[in-house]
Amino acid sequence: MKPRIAVLALAIALPACSGGGVTTEQADTNGDGVVSSDEAVAASAGLDYVDREPGLYRGTVVDTSVDQGPDESQEDCVTQEQIDEPVDWSLPDICVYEKFDLTADTVSIVVRCEDSVGFVTRNFIDSVITPTQRTTIASYESGTRIGDFSLDAKFERVGECPVPEATE
Repeated sequence: MKPRIAVLALAIALPACSGGGVTTEQADTNGDGVVSSDEAVAASAGLDYVDREPGLYRGTVVDTSVDQGPDESQEDCVTQEQIDEPVDWSLPDICVYEKFDLTADTVSIVVRCEDSVGFVTRNFIDSVITPTQRTTIASYESGTRIGDFSLDAKFERVGECPVPEATE
């Protein structure tokens, strides 16, 4: 998976922890100034996350870096089983967290990825989370090879999941 896609997928799945929290300094157990995937997974293992309520969610994403026309939106049914799955904070091997801060209702992370020729990208993700809504602001900066972007995303519960029709 490409780092940009992996980080955007992480932004969509973000939870917030309802008790305690963790900071970059706490998660950086080896003191090298960044948080590896293993450190992030270990630091977040005991956290009690704010649970989303099961139901139908509408996600709306706005590309704020250019005028792209209408917002993109999609509806998805979120089940209790999906909510109960543990959060996977792992990243591709070429990436680390420069910032990894989780609180009761926010997630603030910066992911740096560096490829084999030294090309560096940074993804900045800030989310505010409640049981029925998640608002995320993400931006991506790079050298001249890919270009920068920013987006605002809102995921909110809009009702119950539709009941599948019985087939005869």
